[in-house]
Amino acid sequence: MKLLRNIILYSVSFLLPVLFLPAVFGDSIGIPKLLVLLIGNAALLLFWAYEAYRTGSLRWMSTSFDMPLLALAVAYIASAIFASSNTIGSLLSPAGAGAMSMLVLFYFLVVQTKAIVSKQSDIHMFHGLPIEENTDKLPIARFLTMISKSEHALVNGLLHGALVVALWNLINVGMELASFSYTTNIGQVTLQFPLLQLSPLGDIISQAVFLLIMLAYLLLNLSKRGLFGYISFAILSLGIIGTGYVLSQISPFPLLPFKYGWIIAIESFKNAPIFGVGPDAFVTAFTRYKPASINLTDYWTASFGLSSNMYFHLLTTVGILGLGAYLLLIRRVHVLFKSAEIINKGILRVILGIFLIQLVMPFGITLLFVQLVMLLEYAVKSSSPATKIKLVKISDAFNVD
Repeated sequence: MKLLRNIILYSVSFLLPVLFLPAVFGDSIGIPKLLVLLIGNAALLLFWAYEAYRTGSLRWMSTSFDMPLLALAVAYIASAIFASSNTIGSLLSPAGAGAMSMLVLFYFLVVQTKAIVSKQSDIHMFHGLPIEENTDKLPIARFLTMISKSEHALVNGLLHGALVVALWNLINVGMELASFSYTTNIGQVTLQFPLLQLSPLGDIISQAVFLLIMLAYLLLNLSKRGLFGYISFAILSLGIIGTGYVLSQISPFPLLPFKYGWIIAIESFKNAPIFGVGPDAFVTAFTRYKPASINLTDYWTASFGLSSNMYFHLLTTVGILGLGAYLLLIRRVHVLFKSAEIINKGILRVILGIFLIQLVMPFGITLLFVQLVMLLEYAVKSSSPATKIKLVKISDAFNVD
């Protein structure tokens, strides 16, 4: 069962950045990208329900981040209900309450299924024999062994997804540089990366930050990964350089200037302080509250889906309710960092680094998923023991023979 769970986790974390980031797929590719997370949640929920049915008991594991994340999801749902002009659309939107709810649900399901597999045997069978005995005979067995034994299926999936994004980015940029002169390739490169401004779904800046976060995580664990780790380090580094090249060809820079994001956040707060303007309504707030002076800049024709940083974006879209929940999460991570053992400080440094990055840019769903994976990486190792809850059969509850 642990193998099945880890395959689900690996698949979701591998596919999500590959589908959302523009090196491989852009918004011009009309596919239901959030379907990956939806299917992953459904699979984990069925896995959890089956084990509860089979054992007649439910295991519940608590972590340090449960309450802040739950509060954040509630804030998004409340904002969609009370502030959004299209509540159903906002709840189903991949850029609004629907996305945040599915991310938080994914967090809880990963933790709870971890409580199940931690009680099971670590010996997995493949074609009737332990996987270890088939490693030399079956090529796929080595991969299955890594997945079944690893406690880091999510991070491994993210790392391998980052390698695909970096390699595809290098192929795209390399083909453009080989086919066009330096002075004429600008338009062609931006066609390969069609998202010229920040998007809740994915964009070129998010791609660069994603590769940087994975590079930072890899550096903390490089000694444990051997030759593959150094090869991955080189590919990610080159991918970041390639993404930086694409960014250098885009003018104006595809990020809402800080002063405009601040003005929009304050004006939104004046009019909707508690719930904001709605989780996926930043474009509306931008159109309504942007200062007239922006028309004298290169951004006069631009329309932004995200604010200047994560905190302005939360205040604008989900009000002080959402921003307060997020600040509670930051405080919880900071408190844990001060008291954590040295072995756990590395992953907490990455998480705190993400919070600092969010001071200068907002996060769409791809980077929020990366952040959630980093939180899970710490939470599943430091969580309290699972509580076993005995379930009562319906027939027993009604005294039915």
